[in-house]
Amino acid sequence: MRGGPVTTELRALLVLVGLIAALTGCRKEKQEPALTKPVAAKVTGWQHAKWGMTPSQVKEAYPDVSCKEGELSCTLASFDVAGATAQIVFAFADDRLASVIVAFRAVPGGVLGLLSHFDDLVSRLADKYGPPDGNKERLWKNRPDKPNPEKWADELVDGNLSFWTDWASLEEGTINLTLGTYEQALTVVLIYQSKEYGPRLKELERAARISDL
Repeated sequence: MRGGPVTTELRALLVLVGLIAALTGCRKEKQEPALTKPVAAKVTGWQHAKWGMTPSQVKEAYPDVSCKEGELSCTLASFDVAGATAQIVFAFADDRLASVIVAFRAVPGGVLGLLSHFDDLVSRLADKYGPPDGNKERLWKNRPDKPNPEKWADELVDGNLSFWTDWASLEEGTINLTLGTYEQALTVVLIYQSKEYGPRLKELERAARISDL
């Protein structure tokens, strides 16, 4: 797996989050304090998967995970997270776990269900890690003004609106949560990334993009 290619699925998810982050040159909103005292100040991984684990160690922790030789990621096709079904991608840098991507699509209630699930995840994460460092939104395309919030669901479906929030000041890792359109489907994407191994993963991902040219 060392130095292998980035899978199409992983690359697409990273592109989605990269686009949202890059295009979110937007205002920072006032954060409401968490209702309870944060119980964690570190991001050491995701559930049983800890930073620096090898693919075989991740597979031992999650027996249903699928890993392909020569690729940078392993995939768990379906897994229950926070009351919804998600696809999990474990991304590796030099055979060390560097990032975990949790993608939600099959959420009951359609668009409104995804909006509600996004808000629920923000609340859950704030309870555990404290208020997010950034909470941003961005209208895409040629929309100079934000529409009425009652129309935000339509704007999300059309790919004009996305939401993005993060916890960047935690120890050992960062958390990024987005809600936007991915492959013409509205998706909530939750990314945990190691501060130690994450930069190397980005280097490998950039190298893979260059090799395609």
